[in-house]
Amino acid sequence: MQRTRITIISTLLIVIIIIFVKAYYPLNWLTIKYGMSYSDVISIIGKPDADLRGTKEFCIWHNDDILNKTIKIYFKFDKVHSINMDWQ
Repeated sequence: MQRTRITIISTLLIVIIIIFVKAYYPLNWLTIKYGMSYSDVISIIGKPDADLRGTKEFCIWHNDDILNKTIKIYFKFDKVHSINMDWQ
């Protein structure tokens, strides 16, 4: 009985930790808003890992933590047009 209870509690804790980690993005990524200028974005999250504004109109930033998250921001006329955050 005691062993079963410990197993259930341990499993629940693991599930809660996984959910918390999966829901987390770097907080400064969440401050990026549509219509922000490129220079405003750079001042918040730093220089991009890949700057393709000259060809594809987007920049990519990587966060190499546990889940290897990526944010891709599309710019139109040097303003944020679209934001895509995902795990790789």
